[in-house]
Amino acid sequence: MGIYAGRTILVTGGAGYIGSLLVERLLALGARPRVIIQDKGLDRVVLERFGADLEIIAGDIRDPSAWGDWVRDCDLVFHMAAQTSHYEANRDPAGDWALNVAPVLHLAAALKNGKEPRKTPCHVVLASTVTVYGLTDYADFPVKETQRVSPLTVYDIHKFSAESFLGFFAQMGELSAVSLRLANVYGPSNGVSGQDRGVVTMLGRKALAAEPITVFGSGAWLRDYVHVNDVVDAFVRAGELKISGARVFNVCTGIGTPFIEMVRFLVQEAGRMTGRMSAIEHKQILLSPIDERTFVGSHAELSKATDWQPEIALQAGLTNCLERLNRP
Repeated sequence: MGIYAGRTILVTGGAGYIGSLLVERLLALGARPRVIIQDKGLDRVVLERFGADLEIIAGDIRDPSAWGDWVRDCDLVFHMAAQTSHYEANRDPAGDWALNVAPVLHLAAALKNGKEPRKTPCHVVLASTVTVYGLTDYADFPVKETQRVSPLTVYDIHKFSAESFLGFFAQMGELSAVSLRLANVYGPSNGVSGQDRGVVTMLGRKALAAEPITVFGSGAWLRDYVHVNDVVDAFVRAGELKISGARVFNVCTGIGTPFIEMVRFLVQEAGRMTGRMSAIEHKQILLSPIDERTFVGSHAELSKATDWQPEIALQAGLTNCLERLNRP
């Protein structure tokens, strides 16, 4: 159980897609997660099935006055809560700032102004995204953490801002931080958003129902698909790191798969399971650059620092996802 046994660990967004699986893993490692949720009954139902070794607090991450109690007795924070739609971020930049950047400032202020002095700085692990790199091409592959950041959306600007603020506070000695830039995460989860999260899940449902699947454009762009279980393992390992300052790591597989090939495999595998096959239809429309970006990343730095490796190959992961979706 290592460093996690008996520790009180703050997890924001712990009922979400990745967060719920992380909470489950932390409990298995003997930790006592303190999980912040919005005041929703469904959030609580998701978490209460894990048992009594769980502290569930209903609160709003936008409320600066709440963070002091949340970080009390915690020396490790997994900050998972976020607004995740770049469309919504572009529509309401101020609202996205309040959800994706301001909570990092509230967290840092709570750690600095705590009533009791800390023996060691708190360690913070942030869920970030590889889309902060903006548009990348084959000459950049595999994209390393030294690649120039060039955000294209308000969401990506704010994610990079959150990383940068953590880096600043780490430089001031107020905390240590790891920002994990996640590639295309897929796979089943029991979280509130887990059953409907992401393109892979949506397409898998259509394929199992033998509904036509529309691919906008050619679908030739490359994506780096990483299974959610491997992502959770990356968070656990990042939480174990003993560092001063701040680090940024890609969480990816280093393997690029054309979007259309992923769709074809889903259709074929769902057809094998159900005996019915979806038709794939192409529709030519003008896509935003961020939607048809191509990306393949390098996880060499994360592997060097933590021994993390992606364990679940894409075809096995997609089959697993379809099997979960196909359960009665």
